[in-house]
Amino acid sequence: MANDGMNMDALLKVTQNTAMSVSGLAEQMGLVVNRVNENTQRIISLEDRMASHERTETISRAQARRIKKSVIERVNKLLGIEYEGGKVADKCVKADVLYRGGFISRCYTDAKNHSKMGGSYTETLKVDFDAVLEYIAAWQPEVEGGVDGYLHYLDIRREERQKKSA
Repeated sequence: MANDGMNMDALLKVTQNTAMSVSGLAEQMGLVVNRVNENTQRIISLEDRMASHERTETISRAQARRIKKSVIERVNKLLGIEYEGGKVADKCVKADVLYRGGFISRCYTDAKNHSKMGGSYTETLKVDFDAVLEYIAAWQPEVEGGVDGYLHYLDIRREERQKKSA
């Protein structure tokens, strides 16, 4: 029986040690859970700040140059302007001189009014950059008659200017 008493004491000590270990682990787990919750809140806050920053960040210089180049390429395509030896081909000079500037101006205006381009193309938001490029790539003058209608409009304006200066 004395042996049973010793076994009971040993069992009681093991149970007490186990209870203390479990209590310590529970306390540590509580601290870990609190820390995880704090970090989760910080991550959510950082994600919100990044999303806000992305909604206000404007395009880079390289992206601005890409928009400008896209506008010029689109206008050249619509007007059939080709280059030879680093200059406008002789057969395209008339279209270049008479219409290119008006079409470029109209493309920027339409992109500002009908796409997400900023007030100045350099003020376009980064999140809108791809949408602006897609609009420019598919752009047609937003006037009655499309390209032909706008060519006619520019001809009329040029004639009126010439009449006034004569």
